[in-house]
Amino acid sequence: WGAKAKVEDLEKRYPQLLDPILNQKKSIYTDETIALMNSGTISSTSSNVSELLDLGTIMKASQTLSGEIQLDKLLSILMQVVMENAGAEKCNFILQKAGNLVIEATGISGAEIKVLESIPIETSNELPQSVINYVFRTQEYVIFNDLYNEINQPESPIQNVNDPYIIQHQPKSVLCLPIQHQGKAIGILYLENNLAIGAFTPDRLELLKVLSSQAAISIENAQLYANLEAKVEERTLELSQALSNLKATQEGLIQSEKMAALGQLVAGVAHEVNTPLGAIRSSAGNVSKFLDQTLEHLPALF
Repeated sequence: WGAKAKVEDLEKRYPQLLDPILNQKKSIYTDETIALMNSGTISSTSSNVSELLDLGTIMKASQTLSGEIQLDKLLSILMQVVMENAGAEKCNFILQKAGNLVIEATGISGAEIKVLESIPIETSNELPQSVINYVFRTQEYVIFNDLYNEINQPESPIQNVNDPYIIQHQPKSVLCLPIQHQGKAIGILYLENNLAIGAFTPDRLELLKVLSSQAAISIENAQLYANLEAKVEERTLELSQALSNLKATQEGLIQSEKMAALGQLVAGVAHEVNTPLGAIRSSAGNVSKFLDQTLEHLPALF
């Protein structure tokens, strides 16, 4: 906050409270990390070593996401980070475009990440549409430890046993999370793991919430940047067209001036030529009249 004098005073007055913090390497748990980021305090409520979460990993991932402005690269990084830190075998990012949901990125373990596909969710057979539509409609996340078996249970928030994807693939662990920015729905993050049941634990969910929050901001910025680039390109094209039209107009004016100058030159030449021609024509008429008169008297002369 810039209160350096107060910080120095606290360091002098309470060194015994700072030594344990500064002199030991801390490991922060998932719930502690989220509590720290959301409320500014840390409460130790978990002691399971398997739930340890490296705060540095989260911060590094957030910084990586925030530093990318190109949408394709941003989505590729997001897929990698999510799959590495959430333990997903399959990850899809669904983006809202003009009120429609499209699959904008797909990541599968061991395969290349595909981005900017823009596949309408209605035409895809690679996702459970009932789950996606429920999350988008309610803007609430869902976690299934065994989707194929749990969706038939009465307590399941989604009651659709006829979903073609669920019937065909019989997915196990599924996590579907809405992504929002400033209260506006941006998209959906879908994760799937068919190797284990219960792969997506609450700490993984909290991790994804942190990453999705940063991803929402970065995606919004990337879209604004893309729109700006499109407008700049459109404006540049308009200016280029206007410049071409201006050049064509200038060339037309130059040609008009040349033709006008040529016309004046021709008119001048014609005037200069017509003057002796008129004199010749007049002289020829006089000669012809003289000859006619002379020829009439020629016999008498002979």
